[in-house]
Amino acid sequence: MLANLMTDKMCTYYTVVFGLLALLVIISELLRAWRSRKYPRGPWGLPILGYLPFLNKREPYKTLAELAKRYGPVYSLRLGNVDVVVLADAASVREFLKCEEFTARAPLYVTHGIMGGFGLICSEGALWRNQRKHVIDWLKDLGMTKKPGNARKSMEQRIKSGVIECMKSFRDDSKKHSSFDPHHALQHTLGNIINDLVFGVKYARDDVTWKYLLQLQEKGLKLMGVSGAVNFLPWLRFLPWNLRSIRFLLDGKARTHEIYKNLIEKREQTWEQRKAVSDDSFNILDHFIDERMRREDSDIAEERLSTDIYYTQEQLLHLLADMFGAGLDTTLATMRWFLLYMCKYQEVQEQLRAELLKIPDNEFDLEHLEQCHFLRACISETQRIRSVVPLGIPHGAVEDFTIQGCLIPKNCMIIPLQWAAHMNRLKWIEPELYWPGRFLDDNDQYCQPADFIPFQTGKRMCPGEELARMMLFLYAGYIIRGFYIRLSQEHEIMSVRGENGITLVPKYYEIVATPMRNMKDLVKDDDVGMYKAVAVKKDIKSNTI
Repeated sequence: MLANLMTDKMCTYYTVVFGLLALLVIISELLRAWRSRKYPRGPWGLPILGYLPFLNKREPYKTLAELAKRYGPVYSLRLGNVDVVVLADAASVREFLKCEEFTARAPLYVTHGIMGGFGLICSEGALWRNQRKHVIDWLKDLGMTKKPGNARKSMEQRIKSGVIECMKSFRDDSKKHSSFDPHHALQHTLGNIINDLVFGVKYARDDVTWKYLLQLQEKGLKLMGVSGAVNFLPWLRFLPWNLRSIRFLLDGKARTHEIYKNLIEKREQTWEQRKAVSDDSFNILDHFIDERMRREDSDIAEERLSTDIYYTQEQLLHLLADMFGAGLDTTLATMRWFLLYMCKYQEVQEQLRAELLKIPDNEFDLEHLEQCHFLRACISETQRIRSVVPLGIPHGAVEDFTIQGCLIPKNCMIIPLQWAAHMNRLKWIEPELYWPGRFLDDNDQYCQPADFIPFQTGKRMCPGEELARMMLFLYAGYIIRGFYIRLSQEHEIMSVRGENGITLVPKYYEIVATPMRNMKDLVKDDDVGMYKAVAVKKDIKSNTI
């Protein structure tokens, strides 16, 4: 009888506790609903979880794009404990992201809690403004500029060295195998271009450290997806399967930082010696060290004090990681998509090659490639149809702000949904069709539609936009001029849906790459800038497909 009485009391106790918790949840949701009445309209979600359970786990950007058809180009929803405003067209993205109030970092756990607010991607406020300004200046000094001159030519040569190595890899792989995965050659050579510009080093393809960094980069991108539930419900990180992922990211960060520390130490040891002579390997790391030393020796007290804020070792380590990751990931993904679509649309590839073959051998450089209107159109159409960052780079609201008559609350996450902007049927004719002609006018001149935002826009837009363009033009131009490419027989009918993490990448595929006819010396071993080609006359179809 006593046992029954104790059981009844325990049941009553748990009933009261759960009842109170349920009441608190209901009150919390009602208060949240009352406060959100001034937010942009949007779908309701579940208590605590918000709209998370209804997102397509593999393609969350498609779920958000469908919601835009119902609620309009600006709508709000809740993901876990984070208020979110989605911008689903280019006009809204431009209007919102030009505002200073939306320059904060997004309140995400995995991408920002782990990074501690350091670097460039995850920083905000005065630190972000200082570092962004200097990074842009440093990149321009290295040659990332549209202005012709020695600096730009030097940058072009550094990129070309990677392009030529990639061409050699394609040539060698095509001799050894009937088909091969172009990913590895692209990843290695693009990665080494970024290594050269960021650290002043290059790795051999079989270097153990380099292999580790690339494997970590690939797996990390999948684990750090913006739409992951842990970002919005941080307590989920304590679940066993999530805990393993978090530990992997933290261990990877620690090991990467140790590698970077060794690189930093070597550059610092030879700093004075290299600065005294002309050094073509000057890079972002050198610029950071130079600025830090300048501030430490400054007669201005404010500059000396700022060293401990903006130029710490922790900030440098995160900045280097951001520069490497952002520089490699999006360009690599875009080139993989570009080659895939060139293989799938052979008539487009032929038309592009015909344009490239019009350039004389001794003028096949960036200046002339940028004048190839169909090349620009093919690259742009690749960036449109497969936005490699489909959710865009999320922003945060610095403070409560009213725009378009709607309240955007402080700490709200802003998603500039590139996928929706680039696949909107009201803006693009047959958006699922790969058609470079949409970027050409009646005179076959390149024209960029207002709804095209491949590098985002606003105050936090990609600082390396021009560098990415330079790499894409050189890689795409050289490869298509140098090889006829097609998908291997096993991959001819492969899907173009892709796999999503932080970036949207193609599924595995292999290509058959045949060097241009009558080109015995496609890429000479002692030639880092040019190769000879024999024009092949063909009847080229129109630029529509």
